[in-house]
Amino acid sequence: MVVVVVVLVVVVTVLVVAVAMVVVVVVVVTVVVVAMVVVVVVVVALVVMVVVVVVVVMMVVVVVVVVVYGEGGGCGCGSNGGGGGGGGWRPCGDGCGGVCGRGYSGGDGGGRGSGGDGGRGGCGDGVRGGGGGCGDGGSGGGCGGVGFYGRGGGC
Repeated sequence: MVVVVVVLVVVVTVLVVAVAMVVVVVVVVTVVVVAMVVVVVVVVALVVMVVVVVVVVMMVVVVVVVVVYGEGGGCGCGSNGGGGGGGGWRPCGDGCGGVCGRGYSGGDGGGRGSGGDGGRGGCGDGVRGGGGGCGDGGSGGGCGGVGFYGRGGGC
């Protein structure tokens, strides 16, 4: 009888220890997997944040460059309409033809000048500030010059 009890105690003890070891292994593996997932999520979040910051900084730089350094030649003014301007954001004033082009590193020149003999603007040319092309018309004023980190020539 005593032998049976001892055997039962040993068997139960072995089973309890085995179950405990399995539980410990499962818990450890679960903790490791969860930790790896958390690390991956954190790394992905950091990468996304860095990408967002870089994109925002690039957009700000482009806007600053276009606005501050992107003004090309002035709009051409003539008695019957001038030529278009160069790169930049400025619209042509009264009596001037076309609209100044927009774009990074120069940009397209203005459209057709106002007036019977209004000239057409050329394309902007230059780096971070393009100059306008010459007007094409009998009395159209041209916009000259090429800008380099600054404004292009005037009319």
